[in-house]
Amino acid sequence: MAILQISEPGQSPLPHQFKKVIGIDLGTTNSLVATVSHDGSREGEFAAVINDAEGRAMLPSVVHYASDGADFVGHQALALAAEDPYNTLASFKRLMGRSIDDIDDLQQFNVVEHNAANEQGDAAAIIRLATAAGDITPLEASAEILSSLLATAQVRLGGSIEGAVITVPAYFDDA
Repeated sequence: MAILQISEPGQSPLPHQFKKVIGIDLGTTNSLVATVSHDGSREGEFAAVINDAEGRAMLPSVVHYASDGADFVGHQALALAAEDPYNTLASFKRLMGRSIDDIDDLQQFNVVEHNAANEQGDAAAIIRLATAAGDITPLEASAEILSSLLATAQVRLGGSIEGAVITVPAYFDDA
């Protein structure tokens, strides 16, 4: 995929340099990573999902925090969910950017309330989820999913990634 940098005429040293760029769909249930492949011509560019080492395109948006400090993401975490649901987080993306007061149904989560000052200086209840590894925010759990997808892309594309676009659902608000 070509990333264009806008410059004054004649000032751009490499006007159409190709870089390794990925797109990530961070989903509530499953996530995936893709890139734009090309055959050298502008007409030959196409989106391509990047499969993991086992050939799977979808990564379950699930994270397991073990008592020994190990983190498991995706398929491994999903496999551990039945035997250790307390330390396995799923569907946590719905909680990102929200306070405890914003969520109607928290029963499926091991929620720990944490108070912090928001931008207006008011105390806001930040959602933290209890696990064997300690209290985890939905943002921290999402970072585990993103890290796993990035690692897959780096292995499959052969090197470091120079840019990424991450989806944001249309229903997200200013929270």
